[in-house]
Amino acid sequence: MDDPRCHVGLQLSAGIRYRKTNKINKAAIRDRATIEIKRIQKAVGVGQLDTFDEFKSFFDTAMEIATGKFMKYKYSTLLLKT
Repeated sequence: MDDPRCHVGLQLSAGIRYRKTNKINKAAIRDRATIEIKRIQKAVGVGQLDTFDEFKSFFDTAMEIATGKFMKYKYSTLLLKT
């Protein structure tokens, strides 16, 4: 006969492993993204981004490079009145 406490323990253990793995994966993605952004900047000849318009233009280009046409995504900017 199975002890139900065993199943609860396994579920808790799996949840802890999942959270640790998720944390490691997020850190790896963050580190890799930093490297990829620098590579894209160099490839398209963009240096320091000083204005929002420069950033937006670069971001549009980077998204074209980094994503495929099969990826269904949409983004927009929120312009705040000053």
